[in-house]
Amino acid sequence: MGVQLETNTKRFRGLSTDTKPGRDAEAIGQLIQRPPVGSVFTETDTGERYIWNGTWPWVRQEQTVETMLEELIEVNQQILARLDATHRGHEEYLWEEDVE
Repeated sequence: MGVQLETNTKRFRGLSTDTKPGRDAEAIGQLIQRPPVGSVFTETDTGERYIWNGTWPWVRQEQTVETMLEELIEVNQQILARLDATHRGHEEYLWEEDVE
Protein backbone atom coordinates (compact mmCIF):
# COMPACT_ATOMS: atom_id res chain seq x y z
CA MET A 1 0.00 0.00 0.00
CA GLY A 2 2.68 2.48 0.98
CA VAL A 3 2.47 5.09 3.70
CA GLN A 4 0.14 8.01 3.02
CA LEU A 5 0.12 11.43 4.70
CA GLU A 6 -3.36 12.88 5.06
CA THR A 7 -3.47 16.38 3.57
CA ASN A 8 -2.74 19.24 6.00
CA THR A 9 -2.62 16.94 9.04
CA LYS A 10 -0.12 15.08 11.18
CA ARG A 11 -1.85 11.77 10.44
CA PHE A 12 -0.27 8.94 8.51
CA ARG A 13 -1.93 5.75 7.27
CA GLY A 14 -0.40 2.51 6.06
CA LEU A 15 -0.33 -1.23 6.48
CA SER A 16 1.23 -2.85 9.51
CA THR A 17 3.92 -4.23 7.19
CA ASP A 18 4.86 -0.76 5.89
CA THR A 19 7.92 0.97 7.33
CA LYS A 20 6.67 3.85 9.43
CA PRO A 21 8.02 7.35 8.75
CA GLY A 22 10.95 8.59 10.81
CA ARG A 23 13.13 5.51 10.64
CA ASP A 24 15.43 7.18 8.10
CA ALA A 25 15.18 10.77 9.29
CA GLU A 26 18.12 11.76 7.10
CA ALA A 27 16.30 10.96 3.83
CA ILE A 28 16.74 14.04 1.68
CA GLY A 29 13.66 15.55 0.08
CA GLN A 30 11.19 13.25 1.80
CA LEU A 31 8.99 15.20 4.21
CA ILE A 32 7.30 11.95 5.19
CA GLN A 33 10.56 10.87 6.84
CA ARG A 34 10.45 13.82 9.27
CA PRO A 35 7.06 13.54 10.99
CA PRO A 36 6.21 16.33 13.46
CA VAL A 37 6.11 15.36 17.14
CA GLY A 38 2.59 14.29 18.01
CA SER A 39 1.93 12.72 14.63
CA VAL A 40 -0.35 9.68 14.54
CA PHE A 41 0.18 6.58 12.39
CA THR A 42 -2.85 4.33 11.88
CA GLU A 43 -2.39 0.81 10.57
CA THR A 44 -5.28 0.36 8.17
CA ASP A 45 -5.26 -3.44 8.36
CA THR A 46 -5.12 -3.75 12.16
CA GLY A 47 -6.63 -0.48 13.39
CA GLU A 48 -3.71 0.03 15.77
CA ARG A 49 -2.44 3.57 16.29
CA TYR A 50 1.02 4.86 17.07
CA ILE A 51 2.21 8.28 18.28
CA TRP A 52 5.49 9.88 17.17
CA ASN A 53 7.42 11.39 20.10
CA GLY A 54 10.33 12.56 17.94
CA THR A 55 12.49 9.44 18.12
CA TRP A 56 12.31 5.96 16.65
CA PRO A 57 10.31 3.78 17.31
CA TRP A 58 6.72 5.00 17.27
CA VAL A 59 4.84 4.47 20.56
CA ARG A 60 1.74 2.28 20.32
CA GLN A 61 -1.45 3.54 21.90
CA GLU A 62 -2.96 0.81 24.03
CA GLN A 63 -6.57 1.62 23.22
CA THR A 64 -8.01 3.88 20.58
CA VAL A 65 -11.52 5.10 20.04
CA GLU A 66 -11.55 3.70 16.49
CA THR A 67 -10.49 0.24 17.65
CA MET A 68 -13.00 0.31 20.49
CA LEU A 69 -15.81 1.35 18.12
CA GLU A 70 -14.89 -1.39 15.65
CA GLU A 71 -15.07 -3.98 18.44
CA LEU A 72 -18.41 -2.57 19.61
CA ILE A 73 -19.80 -2.69 16.07
CA GLU A 74 -18.70 -6.33 15.75
CA VAL A 75 -20.39 -7.29 19.03
CA ASN A 76 -23.58 -5.46 18.03
CA GLN A 77 -23.62 -7.28 14.69
CA GLN A 78 -23.33 -10.61 16.51
CA ILE A 79 -26.21 -9.65 18.82
CA LEU A 80 -28.39 -8.60 15.88
CA ALA A 81 -27.60 -11.81 14.01
CA ARG A 82 -28.59 -13.85 17.08
CA LEU A 83 -31.82 -11.87 17.48
CA ASP A 84 -32.66 -12.36 13.81
CA ALA A 85 -31.99 -16.09 14.09
CA THR A 86 -34.28 -16.50 17.12
CA HIS A 87 -36.95 -13.91 16.28
CA ARG A 88 -40.43 -15.39 15.80
CA GLY A 89 -42.43 -12.19 15.75
CA HIS A 90 -44.27 -10.66 18.68
CA GLU A 91 -47.67 -11.42 17.12
CA GLU A 92 -47.29 -15.15 17.79
CA TYR A 93 -47.23 -14.89 21.59
CA LEU A 94 -49.16 -13.19 24.32
CA TRP A 95 -47.21 -11.78 27.27
CA GLU A 96 -48.73 -14.35 29.60
CA GLU A 97 -47.59 -17.35 27.55
CA ASP A 98 -44.37 -19.22 28.20
CA VAL A 99 -41.99 -19.22 25.26
CA GLU A 100 -39.42 -21.94 24.75
